Amino acid sequence: MPPRQHSPQPSELSESPLLYEGPIETNASLANNLNGFSVSLERQEQWLRRSQQWDFADLPVRWVPRKVLGAGVNGIAALFERRGDGQGPTELVVKQSARNSELMRWESLTMRLCMQAESEHIVKLYKAFYRAEGTGVGPFDPLPIDLRGRYDRSREVSRIYTEYCRNGNMRGLSNYDDLGETFPEEYIWRFVLCLSKALMVLEYGSEDMSTDWETKIVHFDIKEDNSKLFLFGKRELSKMLMRLSINWRFGVS
Repeated sequence: MPPRQHSPQPSELSESPLLYEGPIETNASLANNLNGFSVSLERQEQWLRRSQQWDFADLPVRWVPRKVLGAGVNGIAALFERRGDGQGPTELVVKQSARNSELMRWESLTMRLCMQAESEHIVKLYKAFYRAEGTGVGPFDPLPIDLRGRYDRSREVSRIYTEYCRNGNMRGLSNYDDLGETFPEEYIWRFVLCLSKALMVLEYGSEDMSTDWETKIVHFDIKEDNSKLFLFGKRELSKMLMRLSINWRFGVS
């Protein structure tokens, strides 16, 4: 096995020229999370600033961090923005788990299966599951070094890159009345249509019910937060497009 490259210690990273120096938005709700996953604002910022040391080599343009989106028992997620010219997405989400996560591996595999359908109603996967060195920011981003100073692959972090839906999710629409406007019934029916097509992909591997595939996928976490709004026009209802987010709460038969 070829020797591993030197893994920098936190003190070295703090002086690294690879730290991102642009503006970053942290997530205050994670600093005092009462659900068992808390990340200070300082650690959130340091995690994103050290992201310039991640492996973006197979993505053809430069990506820079923008903000921490959220976190939970299975990891932390952040928004990245493309810099420079190029085709494809201008934004993406990086999800990271603090361990060699089998849950994230299965999430990635399921998203890859669903992408074969080329459906507009499933959140897209841009980079499949891979393992990498953490940078030592904290428990959610550990250095892969054991107590004897040896490289330990079991301490590597896991990451996937997915599509970002900038219009939020269906939970945001539940506050529609706060805008002093009437919630149109057509929104409900368009949501049902989008969700139905997403579920057809999970069942048949396509939005065409005359097709079928051997893999049947059951989603156990369909809720407002996982119903992403890719397109949304308050005055043009026909532009509403919802995409179902695939996460680790699913079953395959």
